[in-house]
Amino acid sequence: MDADKTCTATFTLIHTLSVSKQGTGSGTVTSNPPGISCGTDCSEVYNYGTVVTLTATADTGSTFTGWSGDPDCSDGVVTMDADKTCTATFDLTPPEEEVEEEVEGGCGCYIHGRGSISSYHYLDNIILLLSVVLVLMVWKRVKKEKKTQI
Repeated sequence: MDADKTCTATFTLIHTLSVSKQGTGSGTVTSNPPGISCGTDCSEVYNYGTVVTLTATADTGSTFTGWSGDPDCSDGVVTMDADKTCTATFDLTPPEEEVEEEVEGGCGCYIHGRGSISSYHYLDNIILLLSVVLVLMVWKRVKKEKKTQI
């Protein structure tokens, strides 16, 4: 060595963010900045202080219900100041319940949970009306017969 030399070493702290999935449903988790695409790649190393936003996307028939794991994961925005594990929960979407409600005006039409309309009660209303008419006709005839007997 022919003279004094100065060397500088730069160290960057890194931490690992790991994502897991749980629940009865399914979905994927991605990150911004990129690195996690959990379906297949569920962990990534980030520099100290990096803010990572996790996005959970539920598959058809499933619903994303929330984050758990490290307390910093609760809103899906994670500051990488230590190794962290976040868990996304996906649950199956319950089937839509059948709901019947009478359409205004009492037409006998009913709306079902998925928006289909049927009028199966309309026939019941017609039968009831015809029954009342028949009873009135019989009553009127009986009354008329009683008058003729007098």
